[in-house]
Amino acid sequence: MFFQQLKREILRFKSLSNNAQKLLISYFFVGMSYPLILTFVNAYIFKKHGDILTLSVYYLGYFAAVTATFFMNGFLLKKIPIKRLYFAGTLFMGISPLILVFYTHTAIYNYFIYGLIGGLGLGFHWANRNYFTQVETKSEERNYFQGFSFSADTITSVVIAFIAGWLLVLGVSYQALMFVAFIFLTAAGLFILKTHFPQPKIRQIRPKKASKNWKDIRLLQFGVGVGEGMGFFFVSLIILIYLGNEGVLGTLSSATSLLAASLIYIYGRKAKVEHRKTLMIVNLTVGIIFSLFLAVFFNNIALLLFVLTWGIVNNFFWLAVGPISMDAIDNEDDKKEDQYSYIFDMELLLNIGRATSIFIGLAIFFMWGQGISLRFAPLVLFLLQATITPKKLLNIKT
Repeated sequence: MFFQQLKREILRFKSLSNNAQKLLISYFFVGMSYPLILTFVNAYIFKKHGDILTLSVYYLGYFAAVTATFFMNGFLLKKIPIKRLYFAGTLFMGISPLILVFYTHTAIYNYFIYGLIGGLGLGFHWANRNYFTQVETKSEERNYFQGFSFSADTITSVVIAFIAGWLLVLGVSYQALMFVAFIFLTAAGLFILKTHFPQPKIRQIRPKKASKNWKDIRLLQFGVGVGEGMGFFFVSLIILIYLGNEGVLGTLSSATSLLAASLIYIYGRKAKVEHRKTLMIVNLTVGIIFSLFLAVFFNNIALLLFVLTWGIVNNFFWLAVGPISMDAIDNEDDKKEDQYSYIFDMELLLNIGRATSIFIGLAIFFMWGQGISLRFAPLVLFLLQATITPKKLLNIKT
């Protein structure tokens, strides 16, 4: 029985194009680095300063650089092969955390600069990764492709986050962990560097005319950004302040990944195109319920439930939003001549939403303090996202 199921899964994987298979392998290596370059970079900054303000400044620089890099990437694609830009971005994703842990300066403005450096790598990586995924997958494959990618990421996070967290507790340095992340990212970049991909045509950086359908996609991306912006560091802060040390951070990150992995793969394997909008609305509802529970009780049980739920909610948002947005691009650009302009346009609104999320969290922090911000900001952000997303979501044609 097990081997028959395994054989079916292998055949399903091989039904993808050769390039799509190679993309998933590259993304797998990137996923191995994520617990180190995101979760434990948060922990490192927290150990140095221990507040929302420093992490907020870091991520404002981060999101600003990601957006600027998507813009620059559009011009560079006219001169440089896309796989080289992907390789450079992926490699730099590994270099920027090394700079942070080896050359730390404690002034607050330095963390904005560190964020800018980190965002450069992530921007070049995701600008070209999004294009690869767009052109190498078909609508009917995207649930499976995204499900496979996310479940592979989460499964590796189970192992990497758990081991890394307790290694830090036992005395292994942050520098050593960031070097391991650099090795993973180098492997991911080299794998694509040896593969042939068509070069995108760049006629414009942003769409000149936005249809009503595309305006809804913009609002959808902005809403997702509002919901997830503070999530880049919010959960790490909750764990480190209220629930324990890096070992607990790694263990809870692993537990979240384990829960998410099975659910994500089942969804990606079984779901149909028409399930995406329902998933988005259900997911948003779950996020509101658990953030409300956190705001009302704010005890260890509420904190633990929110932490475990957040990873699942965030991943499922993208399982829905990613394919919806890619299908919308196909409908907007049926000649496949301006796909990158739509990818940049989405990223611009997404990062404006993320920055908005952080500014809202900071406003609560400055007015009422860190504890109130951690307690109520998730609910405020989920409710704000809810006012933006559902009615527009139902209008989007895919």
